[in-house]
Amino acid sequence: MSKLVIFIVIQFLSLRLYSQTASITTTASITTTSSITTTVKLSDVKNSETSIPFLGEKVVVIFYVDPDVQDLTNPLSDALEAEKFPLDKFAVIGIANCKDTWLPNAVIRMKARHKQERYPRSLILLDYEHILSKQWDLGECNNKLLSIVIGKDLKIKYLKKLSSIDESRQSIPDFLETIKKELKQIHS
Repeated sequence: MSKLVIFIVIQFLSLRLYSQTASITTTASITTTSSITTTVKLSDVKNSETSIPFLGEKVVVIFYVDPDVQDLTNPLSDALEAEKFPLDKFAVIGIANCKDTWLPNAVIRMKARHKQERYPRSLILLDYEHILSKQWDLGECNNKLLSIVIGKDLKIKYLKKLSSIDESRQSIPDFLETIKKELKQIHS
């Protein structure tokens, strides 16, 4: 019976239409020149506590996403996969905002494992209690994808709150340009 419930939930998420509209600009109080704290403790897909890796070592992309709109990451993730940025200078981390969804955490972990298999160059973490959004002062994150680029200097270089697939697609050029600019600043 539980497998049937999980299957139905997954099918519902796969078929959900993202007709919401919202501004593509951020309303978070953090700015694109703000430094971030590196002591955030989250969970991995096996439910073990971990911190966000690679901060200060590489250019890091973080997708902080409400699982209710998790497909918003696909256009950006596909664009990153196509670019094949060097893994010695670059990392992608997806963080599920578990607090803002009705989905059980076990279902989110299962979906996160599948997403990590689809994007093997990425890491998926889970935020059960708005830990990241509180510590980084990200503001309202419900039904949103926060697309964040963090430079090796621990400063946020790019931050957009996205609410639709169209917004996600429209943000790709600026998103990729920011990453390329930051990668050029890293000396080999």
